[in-house]
Amino acid sequence: MNSKEQIDELMKPRSYRAVVSSGFRFYTAHFRTVFKSSWLMALAYSLMVGLTGLVAAVQMPKVVMKLITLTQHGADSTALIDSQKSYFITGGLLVVFVIVCMLLLAVTIGCVLTRLKEHKENHTLVLPTSWWKPNFLLAWRTVKGGIFTSLLTIIPIALLAGGTIAYSIASPQSFATHSTTVCVAVVILSLLIIAFGLPIVPTLIHYIFSERTPFLQALRANYKGGLRFWGGLFAIVIIDVLWAIIVDLIICLPAKILFMANLSAQTGQLYGDPLSMPAYMPMLTFVTFTICGFFQFFATLPALFHSYYAYGAIVSREQERFRQAK
Repeated sequence: MNSKEQIDELMKPRSYRAVVSSGFRFYTAHFRTVFKSSWLMALAYSLMVGLTGLVAAVQMPKVVMKLITLTQHGADSTALIDSQKSYFITGGLLVVFVIVCMLLLAVTIGCVLTRLKEHKENHTLVLPTSWWKPNFLLAWRTVKGGIFTSLLTIIPIALLAGGTIAYSIASPQSFATHSTTVCVAVVILSLLIIAFGLPIVPTLIHYIFSERTPFLQALRANYKGGLRFWGGLFAIVIIDVLWAIIVDLIICLPAKILFMANLSAQTGQLYGDPLSMPAYMPMLTFVTFTICGFFQFFATLPALFHSYYAYGAIVSREQERFRQAK
């Protein structure tokens, strides 16, 4: 194994700083391979992001503002019902588009994970001979792993938030009396769920790579190791979140500007102002969201490589710990 392969080696004890630097260095050094493996699916994903942005930024504000206008002016029931139908149809279409975006994102990540699995097994990356070689098995395991992770982390937090809102609506006086206590309790419970959810990162990578391993078995095999490396995982997640925020502020700024422009125009029309939006605005919105989605995917992809090297660091630490215990 040459020096470069030793640097890129996955199963090697690393600190969180080494994990971040190794992941970023590996991604930039093999960007051509990663890009050729995934650009076609990334393009399909970004086109879906463009459609989703078109509905969210152009159509949805128009439907919502029309519904508000009809409600405020006491329109006849037929017009109000038609507006409500348009609202639910547009909202349903938006939900479907978001789900399709997530599925395409999983397939795109699966293309990258195929290369990472190759590196894990062979300690090297080979430039793919074809632009179209998606690994649907890895994509499907990515989707299932995301669902299982959501069941353990995101959904409990959403249930806490939903329960708090339901409590405030059902018993407004009681909620007003105990609002501070309830909100503090919800925040503390949410932070605990996130804290205990961080060690799932190595579990998720192990589950995706191990084609015959159930999620609970992967969780039992990796959770304790992730818990021992909790501080490192926390630092890695913070770095990736800060990087994602910076990328979002820079790359997605044009999309955000167009979204706010469309929203402001529709809000102004609610108060009697002319729409004053050019006819090409829908196409401009679609193209902008598509380009932003494409570049954002590759700009935030280092987080996947950080998770990959964190998994290797945790597994190698556990193996070394087991050898020392013997």
